[in-house]
Amino acid sequence: MSHDKPEKMSGKDAERNLTALMLAELREQSALLTEFTARLGSQIVNNVLEVATRTFGDDAYIGMEFAVAAGAIEVSNDSEHDITVSSASPQSSAPTNGIGVYIVPAASRRVVNVASRTITLYGTAADKVSYQVLTRGGLTS
Repeated sequence: MSHDKPEKMSGKDAERNLTALMLAELREQSALLTEFTARLGSQIVNNVLEVATRTFGDDAYIGMEFAVAAGAIEVSNDSEHDITVSSASPQSSAPTNGIGVYIVPAASRRVVNVASRTITLYGTAADKVSYQVLTRGGLTS
């Protein structure tokens, strides 16, 4: 264990250290301001993009598009049919597999990480689905 005394700092060194600390603080404040400006611009509050309960129409899909990327969608499927979550625009039929495709089984609730500005839910006409879309992923049910 060293018992050396700390080196005395010259006035110039102290000024450089203070300037570096102030610059680091300004950068941090600038990053925070940018983050809050982005939230205000896209009207994001608490990382929530949308919370809704909807009924599937005759076309059997619900399409969503956001100004920023969604990180996750929590789907509550109370129906007797599976719901397919896709991180792509609506297609003529539900995709059955592939990247960005996740099946939410009947009578279940799942959190699906998506990392996409576009989300499409495919279900059965007249079935209801409840969901919440968040900007952050990595959530678990």
